[in-house]
Amino acid sequence: MDQVSGVPEGIATTAWIPSLDLPDGNYSWRARASDPAQAGPWMASAHFTVRTDLPPAPPTDLRAVPGDASVSLTWRVSPEPDVTGYRVYRAAAASGPFAFVGASASPAFVDGGRTNGVTVYYAVTALDAHFESARSNVVAATPTAPPPTLVIAEVRFDPATIAGECLLARDHDDDDHHGGDDHHGGHDDDDDDGCRRSECPEWLYVTLELPAGLDPARIDRSSVRLAGSVPADAGYRAIVDVDHDGRPEARFRFRFTNVAGLLRSGSNDLTVMARTPESEVRGTGRLEVGLLTADMMFTPQTLNRRSHGSDVEAQLTLCCDVKARDVLVSSLRLNGRIAPTRVVVASSHKLIVKFNRAAVIAILPVGEHVEVRVSGSAGRLSFEGKDVIRVTQ
Repeated sequence: MDQVSGVPEGIATTAWIPSLDLPDGNYSWRARASDPAQAGPWMASAHFTVRTDLPPAPPTDLRAVPGDASVSLTWRVSPEPDVTGYRVYRAAAASGPFAFVGASASPAFVDGGRTNGVTVYYAVTALDAHFESARSNVVAATPTAPPPTLVIAEVRFDPATIAGECLLARDHDDDDHHGGDDHHGGHDDDDDDGCRRSECPEWLYVTLELPAGLDPARIDRSSVRLAGSVPADAGYRAIVDVDHDGRPEARFRFRFTNVAGLLRSGSNDLTVMARTPESEVRGTGRLEVGLLTADMMFTPQTLNRRSHGSDVEAQLTLCCDVKARDVLVSSLRLNGRIAPTRVVVASSHKLIVKFNRAAVIAILPVGEHVEVRVSGSAGRLSFEGKDVIRVTQ
């Protein structure tokens, strides 16, 4: 407390400067007038505040890193020596309102218990002994669950080889084949256009063998997909051991008519995806598709290696839905090596092509039963026709 008496009255105002250096705080004061005879009453107390310590600057470079049901916050440490800590605020929108979350003595904070997939917004303030700063920059983060563990499965297809004609055969009568029994439906007949259906399967079976210690029975049947889009039959699953290694496998099946459009001639590497409660399952297996069979007649049937006649000819009759106009001429090869010199006929299912006689003679051996093959492709399917001729010296 400081006081003084005998301060002379000023003309308009009377002033007095305390003799003490006042620390930060709230103060009150009062005064009264006096003459040589007596003092008057005290005035009502007046109040003032001394604040020589300014609020700290707001924290800078606030960053948020989302985690699983949590957000980790970091910011730059305050350069002001009197900063004693920080306060963290959270909001559902960038504009607020912001609610106090917690305090931290260091420039870091982890806000747990968040909902994955819901974006939250944060700001931070700095504190000293008396003041709180303005808020920092606002940052956003969306907590996210970690991706499931990826498990690589061993995949096998049954049948593992499909005849090429099966990719063009007419659809099976699905109304007769919706049963849930475990059997391999097949057909061994001819279409009226001459297309041979060589045991085309009704179902394509897939087994998934997981690494040791993982139970294939925990695979969610509804999650099984072939090539990313084809679902497994919802009414079928079996636990088997087809390779007899003592490790169980989960077997699923896919209606072949749903898979045929994904296949092409040759080797098809197909990925199967599924889930268990703990992990994502993925594996790739190979399914072979044979060549389409074309009927072929080669002319001449006897080829003399010393002859110098006109070009030789191969007449092919394509099966099923394959039309001669669909054949990629640049893909045609005789015995995998010789390209045709020209196409003579390309009409409906019939394709007649010529090959240079000398080039053909150069690659064919002498013999009574020499195989001549002409192969090519039509879209995603490949075909091959064969004939046997006599080659003389």
